[in-house]
Amino acid sequence: MIKKILVGLFSVFVFVMTWLNFANAETSTYPHWTKTPITVYIPKDENAITMKHAFEKWQNMSFGKLKFQFMPKGPADIDVIFVDKVDGSDGPLGSNKLTVKKGIITKAEIKIATKGNKKYSKNLVYTTMLHEIGHALGLQESTRKQSSIMNMPISETQDILKKDIVNLYHINGWSYMDRRFNN
Repeated sequence: MIKKILVGLFSVFVFVMTWLNFANAETSTYPHWTKTPITVYIPKDENAITMKHAFEKWQNMSFGKLKFQFMPKGPADIDVIFVDKVDGSDGPLGSNKLTVKKGIITKAEIKIATKGNKKYSKNLVYTTMLHEIGHALGLQESTRKQSSIMNMPISETQDILKKDIVNLYHINGWSYMDRRFNN
């Protein structure tokens, strides 16, 4: 009887250690931030409040794991730049650039094309902001679920889904199971 219990405990131990090693190996594959709070500079612009709301949404949906500190002037860890147009692959409204050293994101720049741009709806601009922040946090493009904020092409109906937050937890090595205890 004791032998069966010990064998069972050993099996559970091996399973947990294997899973932890797999999780850590996966985490090191994706760039991610290791600091908190992450400082953010958003310049004065008619879209600045919307951009701040987009960062706050990511922060709130992370169950307290992400913390942003908004700076009155740059540079910051994440700098937002409002421009006339972007030349990125994320569509006509947004682009991003990450600086990564040994798998750690050390700097991010988000460009949002809003200056003089009346061609696109406010909802599409906001969705683009959420998408670009996702990239600045280390998330990759996703094509599995069209309503995911990380899906391309970007549309007004996309939002941050549980799947996006699970991916964010995964790349950072956070346990999604204890999220409710971290608020």
